[in-house]
Amino acid sequence: IEIMTIASCALVVVRQNGHTLVAITRYMIMHLFGSGLLLMGIAYPLLFVVMALFALLTKLLGTLPSKDE
Repeated sequence: IEIMTIASCALVVVRQNGHTLVAITRYMIMHLFGSGLLLMGIAYPLLFVVMALFALLTKLLGTLPSKDE
């Protein structure tokens, strides 16, 4: 996703106009903000699934007999 942003910036900066620099700065900020939201939207559900699996694994391993017994 960020590669597309860099390529778009390169195309717009070629014109060297004040309006294009302001526009590409706004575009980059919005695009990076959207990429961050996408990453968080993927990471948070994955985090909760992994936490649930670790809780289940801890529960299952806690019921195993020890070697000393």
